[in-house]
Amino acid sequence: MFNNWLSKRIEISRLIEEFSVSDGARATNLSKEMAEALKKQPQFFKMMHGDVLHHYPAGKAFVCENVEEELPRFLERGISIAGWLVGGKNIKAEHEAGVIEQEMFKESEPFLDKINGSRRFAWSFAEEVEGNYKEEEAWFEMHFSLPKGSYATVIIEELIKSSL
Repeated sequence: MFNNWLSKRIEISRLIEEFSVSDGARATNLSKEMAEALKKQPQFFKMMHGDVLHHYPAGKAFVCENVEEELPRFLERGISIAGWLVGGKNIKAEHEAGVIEQEMFKESEPFLDKINGSRRFAWSFAEEVEGNYKEEEAWFEMHFSLPKGSYATVIIEELIKSSL
């Protein structure tokens, strides 16, 4: 369910990034004002009013009440957007981000009191990135580290534009 939510948010981000405000709003079912605000953000993965943000790489989660105030911390890697691993004892997204989250997770409602749940970073930052191309072998080696809960295969798939 987390992966479906993340795919939806990436889809929204991509549509907003690649289309005009009007077309992006229509394609994502967001208001024109919301699409315009998202379009102004310089990063690919768009932050929404009501997203659950998490201090990065560790710390407390909180709801984003003001995107303009929180965006610089996201861009400086001090916080990240956190997606829901379903459960009842967990902070939920609100406002526009909450509407998307509710829609994506509505089938889990009957089970929320049976699962604790948690949050996982929706966007992680690779650290200690190194690359070395060995021309004689036509081989590229890459080294990087990720925080707990992040998967190297996701980065590799994005780089090679193919599923592993």
